[in-house]
Formats: sequence, C-alpha cells, structure tokens
Amino acid sequence: MPRHLLTDLHLKNIKPDDTRKRLNDGDGLFLLLLVKGGAHAWRFSYTINGTRKTLSLGTYPDTGLALARRKADEARAQVAAGTDPSDARKAARADREKKKAAQQREAAGLPALGSFEDVAREWQQEVHSVKVSPDHAERTRIRLEQHVFPWLGKMALSAEWAELDLDGGMWTIPGHRMKRNLQGKTTGPDHLVPLSRQAVELLRELQPLTGRRVLVFPGLRSPLRPALLHKAASRRHDPNLRRTHATAATGSVCARPI
Repeated sequence: MPRHLLTDLHLKNIKPDDTRKRLNDGDGLFLLLLVKGGAHAWRFSYTINGTRKTLSLGTYPDTGLALARRKADEARAQVAAGTDPSDARKAARADREKKKAAQQREAAGLPALGSFEDVAREWQQEVHSVKVSPDHAERTRIRLEQHVFPWLGKMALSAEWAELDLDGGMWTIPGHRMKRNLQGKTTGPDHLVPLSRQAVELLRELQPLTGRRVLVFPGLRSPLRPALLHKAASRRHDPNLRRTHATAATGSVCARPI
C-alpha cells in the first residue's frame, strides 16, 4: 500500500475554508481537517483481529508530518506483532497513573496500595477498631507502627485459608501461583511449606475471627503472604512483644529488624 503521499507544502497550503474532510498520507495514516471546528487531527486506521480501529496521533501543526509518520510506523509494528496499539496505549496510561498515584501517596506519607502497612492499617481501622475498646485499638496501632511497619510495611501480601492444613502443619501453595514459567505454572507441582508450631498457634488464634471466610484478612484488598507468618512465628518467643487476641496476624510480628 502506498505511503508518504503528503508533503509539508500540502499541509501548509490548507485553507481555513478547505472543504475536504481528510488528507491521506497512505497505509492508514491521514489528517482529519478541522476536527469539531478546532485543530486538524492525525489519525491512523488499522485492522486487528478482524476489527477496524482508529488511533489518534496528535494534532497538526503541533505534531508535524514526520512525527505523525513515526507514530504510525510504531503502531504498524505493534499490529504486525499482534498487539493492539489502542490497548497498549491504555495500558501505558494506566501504568503512568499508577506510578503517579504511588508517588503522590509516598509524598503524602501514605503506604503503597496493597502493601502490608496499607492492608494492616485498613484492618486496624475498619475491622479491629470496631471490635475492641478505643484504648485497645490505639495500643495495637502503636505496636504496628513501632514494631512492624518499619521492617515489613512495604511488603506485598497474598493467601487463603483453604491452602492451610493446621492439623498437619502444612501450607500448600498451588503451582499456578508460584513464580514460574508458563509450563511450570500449568504442570508444576504445588509448593509445600511446613508450618512451625508457633505459626500454627498464630493461625488458630486468628481462625475464630476469619476462618469462615476465604481470605485470612477478609474484606481487605490483599490476603496474607506466606513469608509473613514465618517471620511472625520466628519472633514469637520475644518477651518484649505483647499481643492482643485480635492481632494474631499483625501485632505479633517482629520487634527487631529482619
């Protein structure tokens, strides 16, 4: 299909009263004239998975002919690789917004979404605080801030009660949730994690509160991560750390850096 049908002179000679609706540069790239009475707009038309779509590439003259062609070439390459340029743009925009939101939360002194601190604070405020006295809830908050968040606050979380065999002292993590290649996730064995006596005791204390739910932390954005219990259990002997009945999976965590 022919390309590069336009020249810079063609574009400079466009008159305000031009009756043409579009100027084609070839192979899907065209300039849409006076979009909604405003600027001229570059568009790239393409077909992927049997569907015809149009991608915006900027406005003229801010986006000149050469730049519009480079953008169109990038989109063509994506289509050739089986990637929808529109979907790729949306994903990139979502990633930028996510990073921006994370930076804003960090600047405001807030924990990252989905981190242990984020989930634990939500649990403390929305679950724990409504079940205990204000003084009790405040003690829990202080313990978390002093003894847990400085070392575990930034950890990401993940786990379900169905994976835990407390009688057998075993945590069975399904193979598809392990960090493996596609074949390993599909055909690889489950990962077995033996639970220490202290870890089982921790879970049994929490079970009356959340054991009938799917997640260890029900109603929150993220469940509990396996490594967290081992770190909690390994510090359980610490005489300086006092726990309350509702803080088995959070307040029991280490009073010393890991």
